[in-house]
Amino acid sequence: MNPNRIAATGESYGAGVSLELATLNNRVMLPNGKLVPWRSPDGTPLHIAAAAPFAGFSDLAYALMPNGRTLDYRVATPTTDLSPIGVAKESIVNGLYALGELEGNYAGPKATVDNVSSWEQTISAGEPYTTPADRSMVKQIAQFHSSYYLLDGSYGMKREAPAPLLLSNGFTDTIFPVNTAVRYYNLDRSLYPSAPISLFDFDGGHMRGQNKPAELEMLSARIKSFIEYYLKGSKAKPTMGATALTETCPKTAPAGGPYHASTWAGLHPGEVVYHSSAAQTVDSSAANPTISKTFDPVYGGGACAAVTATETAQGPGVAIYRLPAATGSGYTLLGAPTVSARFHVTGQYPYVTERLLDVNLANGTETLITRGIYRIDASSQKGAQVFQLNPGAWHFAAGHAAELEILGQDTPYTRPSNGTFTVSVSDLGLLLPVHEVPGARGTPSVVRRWSSGTFGGAPKK
Repeated sequence: MNPNRIAATGESYGAGVSLELATLNNRVMLPNGKLVPWRSPDGTPLHIAAAAPFAGFSDLAYALMPNGRTLDYRVATPTTDLSPIGVAKESIVNGLYALGELEGNYAGPKATVDNVSSWEQTISAGEPYTTPADRSMVKQIAQFHSSYYLLDGSYGMKREAPAPLLLSNGFTDTIFPVNTAVRYYNLDRSLYPSAPISLFDFDGGHMRGQNKPAELEMLSARIKSFIEYYLKGSKAKPTMGATALTETCPKTAPAGGPYHASTWAGLHPGEVVYHSSAAQTVDSSAANPTISKTFDPVYGGGACAAVTATETAQGPGVAIYRLPAATGSGYTLLGAPTVSARFHVTGQYPYVTERLLDVNLANGTETLITRGIYRIDASSQKGAQVFQLNPGAWHFAAGHAAELEILGQDTPYTRPSNGTFTVSVSDLGLLLPVHEVPGARGTPSVVRRWSSGTFGGAPKK
């Protein structure tokens, strides 16, 4: 074995491990959390030359129980991402646990490390998530199962640049969405601006990803050229930067793109902005269960599942904001929608879930484009809030309208809160990051340049 020609790749949890290997690079972690040099049995120094994780995670706790504090234009910190503890993706967490029981074995009840059965019980018990068991669970997952905290030097670990990386994730992957890679990408670029790291995002990965053959072939070729360059010294330098393909329906339709930019931010130089000053009420007991099931990643109908579109389909207790219909050539969402609003909360353990839909005004159907979860901090239940949905990639054609729904639950996708609550939502702003360049020929007049301030200080581009 050549110690200078070791690569790591994998899918799903294997992708998470390959990203951990790339982040450790020439080190290994001992059970006590200490990092030591990586050596072969005969003492030869070893290191990872490159890694290409597919459909993986950088922070496992955040991926399965997001609190909505990740913003794709800021470097996330452990404080913002793990406090407060987020909301469980219930159908996914339960499904993963059941699969583990079926195909493997979990540690016994007396295990003190990686006691998955105990973690599952802790998550299922729900709020307030303030016990020592809650804190221990989050700390163990962050320290031993999340490459993000290896990279940022948490828990007393010395920071080092990772191996060259090609991170690929799915815009329609509800388990490990694109923001799980973007948050690592942002941190890596902030710490090591010259370190090689690229993104490849498309309609694939776990459910609801469609994984169209042509897109998988493109990804496979990209990974092959990337690995060959760093392991074999191939003269064909791999494409760097950020590449994206858009979701299209039906599954037989080719993807839009590919779109490419030197950075993640460069994929969306434009924005479509919507404001609504009127107050709407979100209730923890409201939501149409048929719609929720249709859009669920486990029990639902997949990426192209549609429901009948009416303004009152959800009933009272769900806030709905419909944008004007797209005109002309339309616009292409290519990033994380951002919501800015004022909340006034009554009740215990509140959170909101968000869905961004495409409304076909001609036939009255709605298709889910992307979604998000936001845990409302008990210390700031009144006032301004800024959060994002998972990044999405979708072309809003002429005659189609973007619609934002804000709900107090989304069962079976999210675990219902142990509390009951209402949220008065007012002065709402929605920013859709789009690929179209403001002012370019054919670009709709609704597209403008990225702004700052209103949406949490997003930097101008």
